[in-house]
Amino acid sequence: MDCLFWNIRGVNSKEKQIDVKNFLARHSSPIISLVETKVALSNAVLIKNRILPQYQLLNPSLNGRIWLLWQQSVVDIELLSYSDQFLHCKVKPTSSQASFYHTTIYGSNNAAERISLWRDLRALAQGIGNAQWIMGGDFNEVRYSHEKMGGRRAHTRRMDKFNDCISECSLQDLKALGSHFSWSNHQTNRIVCKLDRILVNLPWLLHNANGYVQYLAEGLSDHSVLKVSAQPDFPSGPRPFKYFQAWEHHPQFVDVVARAWRQNFSGSPMFRLVRKLQHLKTVLKDWNKEVFGPLHSQLQSSRKKMEELQLASLNRPANNALLAQAAVAKDNYLVLLRREETFLRQKSRQTWLSDGDRNSKFFYSSIKARIAHNTLRKVQLANGTISEDHALIKDHAVTYYQKLLNAEHSHPIQHAVNWDTVCLPKEEGGLGLRRLGEWNDAAMGVRFWEIASNQPSLWATWIRRKYLKKKNVWTAFPSTTGTLVWKRILKAGEWIRVKTKYIIFQGNSINLWNDPWLNGHGLKHHFHGQTLLYWGPPNVATVNKFIVDGKWRKPHRWPTEFDHLWETILEIDIGGAGPDILIWTGAKLGVVNYNTAWHHVRSRRPSLDWTKAIWNPIQPPRRSFLCWQACLNRLPTLHRLKNHQLVQDDRCLLCSSGTEDVTHLFLHCSFSAFVWAAILKSLGLSRVRQLSLLNQFSWFSSIGKSITEKKVMQFLLTQIMWSLWLERNARLFRHQKCPKTILVRRILTVTSNAFKEMYFEDSFSPLSKAMCKVFGLNIVEKQSTTKEVIWQPPQEGWIKINSDGSKADDRFAYGALIRDHRGDCLQALTARVRAASINILELKGLVEGLSLCSSLITPRIWLETDSTTVVAWIQGKGHVPWTAFRDLRRFHCLTSSLCEWKVSHTYREGNKAADLLAAHQSLMGFTIYEPPLFWEELQLVLKEDKEGKVQLRTQ
Repeated sequence: MDCLFWNIRGVNSKEKQIDVKNFLARHSSPIISLVETKVALSNAVLIKNRILPQYQLLNPSLNGRIWLLWQQSVVDIELLSYSDQFLHCKVKPTSSQASFYHTTIYGSNNAAERISLWRDLRALAQGIGNAQWIMGGDFNEVRYSHEKMGGRRAHTRRMDKFNDCISECSLQDLKALGSHFSWSNHQTNRIVCKLDRILVNLPWLLHNANGYVQYLAEGLSDHSVLKVSAQPDFPSGPRPFKYFQAWEHHPQFVDVVARAWRQNFSGSPMFRLVRKLQHLKTVLKDWNKEVFGPLHSQLQSSRKKMEELQLASLNRPANNALLAQAAVAKDNYLVLLRREETFLRQKSRQTWLSDGDRNSKFFYSSIKARIAHNTLRKVQLANGTISEDHALIKDHAVTYYQKLLNAEHSHPIQHAVNWDTVCLPKEEGGLGLRRLGEWNDAAMGVRFWEIASNQPSLWATWIRRKYLKKKNVWTAFPSTTGTLVWKRILKAGEWIRVKTKYIIFQGNSINLWNDPWLNGHGLKHHFHGQTLLYWGPPNVATVNKFIVDGKWRKPHRWPTEFDHLWETILEIDIGGAGPDILIWTGAKLGVVNYNTAWHHVRSRRPSLDWTKAIWNPIQPPRRSFLCWQACLNRLPTLHRLKNHQLVQDDRCLLCSSGTEDVTHLFLHCSFSAFVWAAILKSLGLSRVRQLSLLNQFSWFSSIGKSITEKKVMQFLLTQIMWSLWLERNARLFRHQKCPKTILVRRILTVTSNAFKEMYFEDSFSPLSKAMCKVFGLNIVEKQSTTKEVIWQPPQEGWIKINSDGSKADDRFAYGALIRDHRGDCLQALTARVRAASINILELKGLVEGLSLCSSLITPRIWLETDSTTVVAWIQGKGHVPWTAFRDLRRFHCLTSSLCEWKVSHTYREGNKAADLLAAHQSLMGFTIYEPPLFWEELQLVLKEDKEGKVQLRTQ
């Protein structure tokens, strides 16, 4: 039965009464629910008679919050329960239709009061049983975050409570047509929400399979009208063939398929395949009707037979034959029950339930909801008329998809932005979409790495046994019988090999001839395909043939023509305990995953500075998108449209003088220039004329020095462009003009509203002060704090190692020193190495300090560094880059023999001696200093540390 729900937002004025009367006359319904009428109880009947005199009124609340109106000739209403937030009644149609429950909702604006509404609805659900139930109105709450745009974000906990209530009441949203949102604030700073909705239970959906709700225009209210329609079933066409998983469990299934597939057809291989598939579909359809038949009726008759035999068996307990028949009937019933569940699960497309979770009610609900959601009720034809004719809807759907890809036009579809650009990361000028081809190449690389790194996955094990057998994946070639996927995986190995490296410790797990341990290749590649059998068989010989006592040793009978290759081998670091490590230098962590592989294979362009200003969390996405198009000169300006012969006049709509291209519209137009100058003047800044939009972005970004200033200036930049574009569109499409002074005030207001609830900690510069005045920013001036730092000596029986790294230009060095509990320095070291990060340098200092301590015979060591990252690596926290693997492995080997050790972080002010040592080393190499060799500055720092001098750290 049709019904209507509407938050009318007051109906006391005569104009509102006339409008509502006319509207309800056009959209008549047997049951009408009106909320927020704001009509006093004494005036309720009078105003009702003015609007709908032929309807009965139920208005139990004193303040007119909820009205229920109905046509007595069509339905009878029985009031069951009500409160300030709901009205619950039972509807009895005068026709032969079944009764149902009807609940009108007007949720409170107060979130705490809505909790009582959810509690009341749960109580109502207890008395519904298997009856039909429809509920609708203004819930004053959204279910999902995408149901609200503008204003504050939707409250997650409140949404969860609402959704929990809906779930516990076994309700679901009714299929909706029309607007996605149902409420708007009708203000410049637009906020729209879906506060109004219709909820129904499964019995209602089963009796009204094609029911839907249409969101109509709100009229003089700010809430959409919700009109519920329950239509008869649409005529359905022939059912498509579906493969049911329940077939697989039938013992005859394989034989049926085999017999059908043996049918012979003449023609080409592809033609025969198509004909066999067609024949198989026909055979399976007939077999399904014969064996499975009407499943639901079979299930009912099977249960009836089982119950009859069980009762007969109980009445005649000595009859074993009846007991056996009852057991067989029970087994047959269970088979049919599982079969029904499989059918329902597949039809409902709910795959998340685990096997054994039987919930036919849930499955039926899912099926009905999916069918209702996917059914087309109305279409708008080319001439603008709305049609509900099923035949027209079917024809229109076919025509729509035929035209979707420009099928009737010979010219290709024009893209506003080149697809190559769109698929670039945002920082390179794109939208961050990923090409499927590049993503597929990355996925093939991940699969190759899974095989090459001997990961213990089932898939990798199967690939090694099926395709590799005893071959090496680095040198394998796809066979003629190999699949396309396998060939693509091996092809991906070519670009993975380029950045593959082994961290060699003992070399006993690296194949000498085939694994890429030497400049991305095995020794076989460097020997031009030759192998020397006296070093071992090609598939067995390992790199440890060349390692003796942790050092490279040139093997016997090394070919003299490859002496230059041996010099390359000597440059590879080796030694240490533990297994060898395969790493990929293209990733920081040394492994191939989807992200790192994609970044390797994707197209690249230089990073662009202007992208930082438009793609950041403070910018609304649609505004960022507009600025992105503008920076790429892809906005549909009149000049661009004229070039495509879509318009004839390309004069600027803002100034009516220049040509409307991106540069003129946003920069050189007199209207735009005034807006820029006025806003900058309010901040105490002067406008500098720029030649291009990209220059404008660079200049704006350079104005702000602090983080707060940059955020505001970037927001202001995009807001000005967005406002100018909206003004241009208003003049083009709606013929409305806004004075430039008013537009300036709007921009300042929007910017102020965007930042009024934010607090920034910053220094007060002239620009910050101007922003506080103009936008009302909440800036708290930074307060510098001073912290006292003292070098702490170790306790007696311990020694302490301090380490630090130094990086300046092309000079990379580290320093470390060892001191006892008295603060006396026992030894110090410095070293200059090849390029490395500061964290790696500090780790190396600790490792070399530990190595020096091995001669001091002390079992307790305190290690200290001013790098929190290094401390985290040592403690097993965070992600360790592959460049630290060797040093970290050596660190743990050295500490494993200690009785006790600890590591801690200190500030740089408490690590001055190590810092001085790291900065002192100028020549490549390693130097150990004894106390007599300490230079004067180092002696002074050591003396201050020993005396406990306080160092001040300002933050």
